[in-house]
Amino acid sequence: YDPFIKIREDYQTWLSADGLRPLKGTRQSTEGNYQCDNSYLYDWKAGEINASLSSTSKGQSHIKLSLKDGQMDVPSLFYIFRNIDFSRVRQGDSFPVTLATGSKVYTVYVKREADEVKNIRGTGKIKTVKLVVRSGISNEEGDDTIRLWLSDDANRVPVYFEAPLRVGRVTGRIYSYEGLRHPFAALQK
Repeated sequence: YDPFIKIREDYQTWLSADGLRPLKGTRQSTEGNYQCDNSYLYDWKAGEINASLSSTSKGQSHIKLSLKDGQMDVPSLFYIFRNIDFSRVRQGDSFPVTLATGSKVYTVYVKREADEVKNIRGTGKIKTVKLVVRSGISNEEGDDTIRLWLSDDANRVPVYFEAPLRVGRVTGRIYSYEGLRHPFAALQK
């Protein structure tokens, strides 16, 4: 997209040792002339998130957001997806997930769609679990659907995604992997 609009997204998260709770999260984003720099500190004892938000459109602010069990940020959402027991989530099933992004807490709905073999350019055919996330956080065109394909093996590696932007859509794909805990059994020979 660089010839038309410069887009850079850097999300980082720090999780508890058991990997189930975010402790801190950051987002640095550039989309054309829009920039934001957000950080979130999760205070589980107090039940709140201390958010420091800065953007070209809204300036700088410090707010507190409510925090409930199971709540997460965007990067930890991917981690949680990797640890779901999909033998308990049938195709067509939906489940809610609560996350903090920007200045709000949202409930998103995740639906498991039909599993498929996805041909990933440069990697090959991979047996996948397909998830559709309906965020309720629409961009200017009203599209709020994020699609994510995870390897259908013990690794649950995100191998492909599609997400809406302010202008168009962004896609991402796996182009290399190393150090997986389990054999990459989803890769079709």
